[in-house]
Amino acid sequence: MTPNVPTVAERSPLAREAVDLVVGPPAAQRSGSASPPLMAERDKDHLISCLPPPETKRWSSRRKAAVVVATRSGLLSRHDACKRYMLSLEELASWERALDQNGIPGLRATRLQIYRDVPPRKR
Repeated sequence: MTPNVPTVAERSPLAREAVDLVVGPPAAQRSGSASPPLMAERDKDHLISCLPPPETKRWSSRRKAAVVVATRSGLLSRHDACKRYMLSLEELASWERALDQNGIPGLRATRLQIYRDVPPRKR
């Protein structure tokens, strides 16, 4: 029996917004006549190609959100994401917390201190 793990969209409305901005509409909403397994494989290849390049040095809030969404959706494991982007697990976890609490704007480095002292947003 598999544990009930909430999807990215169920975790937070802000995370759902990030998924829509970074990934686009769900495969079920896209038009196409490909069979589901083939479509899923193409979607995965497309999504991996849309991730920031491994040699990324400047992290925008959208790039951070893309990595968080990829790890939460199972596209990349946390370990693979840390290895690919030379991140620590703590840094990736801080990005996840910032995305959950403040959405994509919470991932901006210049706004870090402002969001740190503010209580979590009401949903």
